[in-house]
Amino acid sequence: MKDYYKILGVSKDATLEEIKKAYKQLAHKYHPDKGGDVEKFKEINEAYQVLGNEAKRKQYDAFSAGGGAGSGWGGGAPNWGGFNPGAGAHGGGFGFEGVEFDFGDIFEQFFSGAGGGGQNTKVRTRGRDIEVRVDITLEEAFSGAEKEIELETEVICERCGGKRHDPDSKLQTCEYCRGAGRVKENQDTMFGMFSNVAICEECFGTGKVPEKNCKKCLGEGRIRAKKAVKVKIPAGIGNHDTIKVEKQGEAGIGGNTGDLYVKVFVKSHEKFVRKRDDLLGEEVIKFTQAVLGGSITVKTIDGSVSLKIPKGTQVGDLVKLKGKGMPRLRGMGRGDYYVRVKVDIPKRLNKAEKNLLEKLKGAGL
Repeated sequence: MKDYYKILGVSKDATLEEIKKAYKQLAHKYHPDKGGDVEKFKEINEAYQVLGNEAKRKQYDAFSAGGGAGSGWGGGAPNWGGFNPGAGAHGGGFGFEGVEFDFGDIFEQFFSGAGGGGQNTKVRTRGRDIEVRVDITLEEAFSGAEKEIELETEVICERCGGKRHDPDSKLQTCEYCRGAGRVKENQDTMFGMFSNVAICEECFGTGKVPEKNCKKCLGEGRIRAKKAVKVKIPAGIGNHDTIKVEKQGEAGIGGNTGDLYVKVFVKSHEKFVRKRDDLLGEEVIKFTQAVLGGSITVKTIDGSVSLKIPKGTQVGDLVKLKGKGMPRLRGMGRGDYYVRVKVDIPKRLNKAEKNLLEKLKGAGL
């Protein structure tokens, strides 16, 4: 007997909300449209069909507590509170045999907000997401930029527009599903025959097939080709930040296009070091400026400004220029620019300079 709690990764005393949350995460992970394991996806849905229903869950727990298939029933299987694993669709209780679970509708109900019970009109085979890298300068991160990225991936066929058949081709009823768009698959379980209604792979759930497939894409609705995507880099973006460009990934088969994820790498700068929204740089001042104070002209990332040096500035001190750092990506204003001070100590002095320093030394300076 399958352990549905173990399949969903929840404890036996899990709440309904915890079960729903676990199901949603696993369904996302293993959904066939995202390249997941079809059998694992079916197993997850089978578990949720039981544990997500209060009445069925009680029957399942009672059946499990009674020992299940290994409890030694003798002549016939007992009915654990109506949970009879041998019962069919007409046997009463909770038999699985003959019961049809539409996993597509379950998934749509959870993740698209649609109500259950409606029949799909087409297959939603979503294209895969694509992740690429783009390198930018610190100046581009400061002001923002637009980059054109060239990709080689699956794109929608221009000839048929993704419809998979020639524009002048007529449609006819699919012989495999007889126009229903769905086929029934049976699977043996501990509870008997488990039936699953699946999308017809011949007509992709439409119930119709073309007389002639598209000559360019051979009926797939997409082809592999190069495409250029323009990506806007927002001002203030950070190193390793990711930009999502919707529907610019891989084209799906009769379904939605995946997304493009652009991971940004900001190159090192020869003058500035970035710390979040702040910048750090160095400036060399004269010995007399460090002692007496004064003003110097410094270059910031967006132009030159005057920086006031306080009297008695020490080597390594940081002087702040407020609002002269990077733009805040998710906020107002800018960070600050911190200037680390280095003092230029002269290596050679003339006689007059030496005498002056000797006098200062004698005065205790």
